[in-house]
Amino acid sequence: ARRPARTSIIQDRCIWVVEDHAMVRESMGLLLRGEGAITACLADTKALAELLSDTYLWPDVIISDFHLPQGETVHHVIQMLEAELGSVPLIVISGDDLAPSEFAADAQVHTVIRKPVDTTTLLDTISHLLAQERSP
Repeated sequence: ARRPARTSIIQDRCIWVVEDHAMVRESMGLLLRGEGAITACLADTKALAELLSDTYLWPDVIISDFHLPQGETVHHVIQMLEAELGSVPLIVISGDDLAPSEFAADAQVHTVIRKPVDTTTLLDTISHLLAQERSP
């Protein structure tokens, strides 16, 4: 199947990034904004909670690191999202060798991408998720 052009799908879509490493977070934000996305780049679940309580622009896709500060993990992000938004497509990134089957109970986890993140893989994955959303 032919993949849709990335930029046309990512353009003007809202993508949130939850990543505690500043350089990775800032790099992802630059990459996504370069593709035309509207982004919110957050360092931890505290920043996520603040955004969830004070935003009108809900995410189309969320990218979250598995390990977050204060011993939290992406599972905390999932709980927060489910409480506020219901199901939102989620891409987990991690330096650990995580199997997608570890997230079988979490319907919103669509894929796991190992760090270092290949930008083409990340953009293709986001595009695929957004294209699925538009399909009947």
